[in-house]
Amino acid sequence: MKLRSMTSIGSLAAAAVALSGLLLSPQAKAQNAAAAFSAFNSAFLVQNGSTACYSKTLVSKGTACEGTWRGANDIELAEDAYQYSHSGSTRTLITNLLNTYLTNNQSDWSYDSWNDDIGWMANIFIRGYQFTGQSNYLTVAENNWNMAYNRAWDSNLGGGIWENQTKGGKEALSNDNFIFEAVQLYQLTGDSTYLTKAEAIYAWVRSHLVNTTSSNNNLGAPGQVNQGINSNGSLNSGDGFYNAGTWIKAANQLYRITGTQQYHDDAVRTINHVMTEQPILHNGSECCGNQWAYWVTQGISEFATDNNAWGTYGTYMQNNANAAWNERNSSNLTWNDWTKATNDSGPDGMEMESAAEVQQNLPPPALSLSGTWEIQNVNSGLSLNVKGASTAAGAIVQQYPFSSGQTNAEWTFVPTSGGFYQIKNVNSGMVLNVSGGVTTNALSGALIDQTNVGGMTPGNQQWMPVKNSDGSYSFYSLNSYMALDVPGASKSSGVQLDQWFGNGATGQEFRLIAH
Repeated sequence: MKLRSMTSIGSLAAAAVALSGLLLSPQAKAQNAAAAFSAFNSAFLVQNGSTACYSKTLVSKGTACEGTWRGANDIELAEDAYQYSHSGSTRTLITNLLNTYLTNNQSDWSYDSWNDDIGWMANIFIRGYQFTGQSNYLTVAENNWNMAYNRAWDSNLGGGIWENQTKGGKEALSNDNFIFEAVQLYQLTGDSTYLTKAEAIYAWVRSHLVNTTSSNNNLGAPGQVNQGINSNGSLNSGDGFYNAGTWIKAANQLYRITGTQQYHDDAVRTINHVMTEQPILHNGSECCGNQWAYWVTQGISEFATDNNAWGTYGTYMQNNANAAWNERNSSNLTWNDWTKATNDSGPDGMEMESAAEVQQNLPPPALSLSGTWEIQNVNSGLSLNVKGASTAAGAIVQQYPFSSGQTNAEWTFVPTSGGFYQIKNVNSGMVLNVSGGVTTNALSGALIDQTNVGGMTPGNQQWMPVKNSDGSYSFYSLNSYMALDVPGASKSSGVQLDQWFGNGATGQEFRLIAH
């Protein structure tokens, strides 16, 4: 990705407070998220049956599809919108977008010499696989990640991935995305070499581009992530917050998997730098081809959810979401300056994407789930039950006929962070859990058991309840993004639940019955 650096506007702190609008109801925030995504699609989405892509310009001016890295970053917004809403129609849109992308851009991207491009492109297919279960998406992501890594990582400049095969420099943008993608590939394949590579890439960025101290130095302010290292070894300085965002995301992903405190602390330091420098995110160049704030809002959102830190970072995120919404034009689109009314008659999708995306990265509205509940599968009519009323960690969670007074079939919802909950069994005090280690509990078909309440990461004990149109609920794992599921939509008593790719079927829908 080729982007410009951003300007600091610390003087706008007072304006941020004035625009905060924190009294917006949860429903209003959700409406803003839906409206922003709808407006973006109205302006840039081109569809013809199952063929879908985002246009290079407003569809009123043309319908040519964006390609390679730009097209990939447009699709990120659709994937964020799905992760926020878990809408079946958005899941279908993602499938159509990715299939069309492969038709237009091929499945082998070695023709593109920009390795950062390959990173952005691989990311949408990793996420696409997690959301849809289309196995070819994972194959495409893995093949191209390995192709780019193998041609671009070398010992020159102490390691790191070249931004382009012309080898002009090694940039944050061509390294950070390879880190968090390698972590996800490790979870999805079980291949530990991905984790080894992720940690090595991270170590290079940390030692060459990031000020990890508490004082200003040659790398800038504490937490600053610089642009890159030139081929002659000189620093390519700059304080682009898209670099900060991908660094935060990379640090958080590694912390989730390893629990290494350094990764957590690195993320906090860079988040604090961003918040200090730009109370309201703003780019000095408002126009065109510039997805400048996308990654920083996504990185902060993921970190806040994974670490129960919305109390610390929620106001900052909401202030920016409100500022972006307040500066929209009559089409509900906002450019890259969230401090001025949008005034651009010929924007492209990337220019308007960050403002739509920040709305998707706020927590969804809280649900009224206090009390004690039976969780009954819509398809089978059977309810979640800890087998044999066991109080042991690892005991099976199955579907079984509900019997009044049996507390092993009764559950409470304990909110954690970012719209997620732990689902606690009344009898045992243990919580609903995706079994296995950090790789197996990210896989489709991983079985559900109960376990002792643990920490926030990696998230296999946390579930997002999403209310369906018929009043039932589906539950999505924070760790894997998959849905709580009755295998094969079985109606048999005693079947252990698992997690599976979201599909909108009744085997993944549950009635909550108060007790």
